[in-house]
Amino acid sequence: MNVVWSNRALRSLADIHSHISTDSEEAANRTVDGILKRGDHLAAFPRLGRVVHRYKRPGIRELVEAPYRIV
Repeated sequence: MNVVWSNRALRSLADIHSHISTDSEEAANRTVDGILKRGDHLAAFPRLGRVVHRYKRPGIRELVEAPYRIV
């Protein structure tokens, strides 16, 4: 399975990093890396996470990297 990060998602990751890095660059890097790794896990295990019925497409999954929701 391919995981596609939309432009909006990439902007959100940049915003998350920017917000957290005001306190700690290391924590910001760790958080964004954790989110990206969840995407890698989904690519390796396509049935990981919950189907998001709202999008009415069975291939759309939701994962959580607390406190963030990845769709």
